[in-house]
Amino acid sequence: MSTDSTNKQKQFLDWLRLLALESRNGVLQVQSNEEAWRFYCLNGDIRAATVTPTTSSDSGRADPATFFIKTLITLAIGGAPQCSFTEGREQPPPHALVARVSIDAVLAELARTALETDAIRAQMKASGSRFIALKSTGLENKAGLLSREEVFLLSRFDTPLSVEEVLSVSPFGEVQTVRQIYVLYLLGLVDAYDPKAAAAGTTGRSLPGSAPVTAPPMPPSRDEATDWLSLRHEIEERSAAISGGDFYDLLGVTRKSSPEEIKAKYYRLAKRFHPDRYKARAPESLHSQLVDLFRQLTNAYQTLSDQTRRTEYDRRLVSQQFKKDTPTPSASLISEKERAERSFAEGKQLFEKGEHIKALPYFRDAANLQASNAEYLSFLARTLSQVPQFRKEAEDHFLKAVDLEPENPSHFLALGNFYKEINLPSRARRAYEQALERDPSNEIAKEELKSTVGRSKSGKSLGSQLKKIFSKK
Repeated sequence: MSTDSTNKQKQFLDWLRLLALESRNGVLQVQSNEEAWRFYCLNGDIRAATVTPTTSSDSGRADPATFFIKTLITLAIGGAPQCSFTEGREQPPPHALVARVSIDAVLAELARTALETDAIRAQMKASGSRFIALKSTGLENKAGLLSREEVFLLSRFDTPLSVEEVLSVSPFGEVQTVRQIYVLYLLGLVDAYDPKAAAAGTTGRSLPGSAPVTAPPMPPSRDEATDWLSLRHEIEERSAAISGGDFYDLLGVTRKSSPEEIKAKYYRLAKRFHPDRYKARAPESLHSQLVDLFRQLTNAYQTLSDQTRRTEYDRRLVSQQFKKDTPTPSASLISEKERAERSFAEGKQLFEKGEHIKALPYFRDAANLQASNAEYLSFLARTLSQVPQFRKEAEDHFLKAVDLEPENPSHFLALGNFYKEINLPSRARRAYEQALERDPSNEIAKEELKSTVGRSKSGKSLGSQLKKIFSKK
């Protein structure tokens, strides 16, 4: 295959990928040899097509959907077509072949069986040297097209990786792994990563013939989430000392500490808790806590560093029977249970707003602090399931919640929804059945069970159709 032919083929695939990924509406015009195709696209599907000369389409009138799929695959693997796209909702003419074909399903089958492995490698190399997972708003619609092996590989792309790096950790063999990566690429679940553009802070999606996109904002890493959540806990402990102790407790010194010791301790705390240090990344609620704590620390330092004010303050402490010769923990320090409750409450508010990425570190914190709380684990799992690279971890937490509260139908219902989303219908049905065993009147489980059975049959029909098509090649 010539380089020119490969580039033209890539342009045609790029157009199909973009139309499916962004659900573009319009007409894709394709010139291949003596034929000029017009594919009428609507919401990620091809709904109709015409071809010049029109007599070429006669063979497709009995089964236009099958004819569309065969035509698209033929154009992709050998036609080297010239493409253009006109945005809009132009209606097909009366003589058009009408059918509904999922572009995503065609792209997946192309990567799995139709294209040669060398051609796939060449096209991925042309797209970019590294790839990273994208958080696609249509992921729930694409999950039914993925195999379990492809879901596994998708979880590897939480950081930019080259094809060779993925091959080094894949248990599926080189040929199969390369095809699986290309399935993920064509479905828009991973994309080429441009580190230079990422450093410049620009983002965007590849258009046919354009440069690769940059990585989207990623979920907070565990280290980053732990960092500022730990900071919040420190703030709460220091703030508790304000109401439950005195200025000595707040600064972590004793009544016998020298002015130099007080100054040194204040400077260390000021560096740690200064609001400007965290202004760019801290949540608004945390920043307001920092401002209040820093004000209290400064007030304590100014009081204890001035001998006159310190003497007067000590006198008041004695009159109030405060005797603090050594720093002791305040009785009002927040317990781990209370911290977990606060984190869970904040995470749940964000979750209910649909802000799953922001909710994730809160649920992680709550589950880490109270690992035996099934509700915390369930919400953490539900949040993780929204991020492709965390799905294996999500399943683990769903199962832990079930183990902790085996008689709670809601955990089985959540587990069933998870399996349904990642297209494991048999597991989903079993989870819904277990929910009904514990609560026979659960209408949600009944409806989901019916839906899962129907979806399984529909998915089987699509798979059978594609197998039948490609077995004739």
